[in-house]
Amino acid sequence: MTTRSIRQYVTGIYRKLNLDERKLRKIITGGPDGDLGSNEIKMGNEKLIAIVDGSGVLYDPEGIDIEAIRKCASQRQMAKNFDGKLSKNG
Repeated sequence: MTTRSIRQYVTGIYRKLNLDERKLRKIITGGPDGDLGSNEIKMGNEKLIAIVDGSGVLYDPEGIDIEAIRKCASQRQMAKNFDGKLSKNG
């Protein structure tokens, strides 16, 4: 399976259940440095609240700074290279 096929499956479930993915929260394993993790970060529209990869964990219940984590994903860098802002609870 590829990220695209998994995304199609998930978005199909969202449609069937009449869910707006922008209102959902998501936790992913596999960081922005890998194929699946980076693709999922770049393709998804859910609020990303946690990422677990080999370098550690990013967590923010308000949502991880998506532009900063997408930058890591585009450059295939691990989560430890995240230079965005977290909320006071992150």
